[in-house]
This record gives sequence, structure tokens and C-alpha cells, in this order.
Amino acid sequence: MSSSNELLQQILEQSNALHELIFNGELEEAERVEVERGRLMRCCFSSESPFDNPQQAAEMIQKIIDSDKKAMAHGQQLYGDMKRDLARLQQGNKAVRAYQEAGAS
Repeated sequence: MSSSNELLQQILEQSNALHELIFNGELEEAERVEVERGRLMRCCFSSESPFDNPQQAAEMIQKIIDSDKKAMAHGQQLYGDMKRDLARLQQGNKAVRAYQEAGAS
């Protein structure tokens, strides 16, 4: 089994990958990475073994938090973009229905 510090390094790498995937709109792959990252987090923080280097562990945890904040910001932006696009589609559908109804009269 990996040490807690090694697990943190893997979590950090996956956090950075997750941020990149969300930024690129690859949400299905991001979900897969998040599931694996969650498993690693549970292993890391439920482990009885202490961190080899607590200072290094604290720095990695802060980097994970920072990466998560960036990923969340991009996710929120992506959500807003999708919401705006959906509103435009709905508006277009209303216009099409109005033209169809006007043509049927």
C-alpha cells in the first residue's frame, strides 16, 4: 500500500487533471477521475499511517484545495454557459412554434 504522502501526490495529480478536463468540457472523463480521486481520498485520510512529512502533506493539501477551487470556478462558468445556451434554444423553439402557428392560420 502507498504511504499517505504518495496518496496525496496521486490526489494532487488527479485534481490537476480534473481541472484540465473540466476546462476542456470533458465532463464524462472528469466524472470518472473524480470517482477515482474520491476513492484515493478515502484511503489517504482513513489510513492509520501518519504522513511521512507533515509539512509537505499540508502543502499538497493546500494545492489540492487551490486546484479544486479553480475546477469549481470553471465548472460554474460551464454551467452558466450551458444554461444560457439552453435559454437561447428555448427562445428559438418558441419562435419556430409561433411561425408554424402563423403559417397554419
